[in-house]
Amino acid sequence: TCGTITTTGGTFTQRASGDKNFGTSVAVGTVWTFVNLTFSNSTLATAITITTSTVGSGGITVSGVLTVGSAGDTAATTFDAGNRTYTLSSTGGNPIVANADGNGSSITGNTSTFSFTGANAGGDTTIEQNTAGSYSNITLNATDTFVLEGATVATGTITITTGTLDTTAASSFALTAGAISI
Repeated sequence: TCGTITTTGGTFTQRASGDKNFGTSVAVGTVWTFVNLTFSNSTLATAITITTSTVGSGGITVSGVLTVGSAGDTAATTFDAGNRTYTLSSTGGNPIVANADGNGSSITGNTSTFSFTGANAGGDTTIEQNTAGSYSNITLNATDTFVLEGATVATGTITITTGTLDTTAASSFALTAGAISI
């Protein structure tokens, strides 16, 4: 698959009954843009993994919410972000919802980057707790305060280009990173 995908409203859902790939599968730098993007499991009892293709190089932009697992799913979805950059430009304060199904759905960072670029005018922006997985690289690039939802692991680098990472908010959560760049 290659080409451009640009949605201007609603939610694009990849609901799979088995392990599947996501993203361009040829060596092109095409950016895919979504308002809301959901990865979901349609099986009744078997966990699945949706893996971002590492062949392509184009980024993925989500201006609303990236959701892993859907309410009503009865088995976990693991989203492997591959080597892509996911630009999260939501201004709603919670650009990622992992484990939306309550079944242990999670994100595997692999070598990807999650770039938070949306500033929440109504308060802080939350970096989703990824209980069963970890991020690779995180970039904060918005004039905002970013807070941890829970213990957070980034196996690569957390880069703070613009904004503040507040690790002393209401509840102090553990932050583990391979490196931090300010």
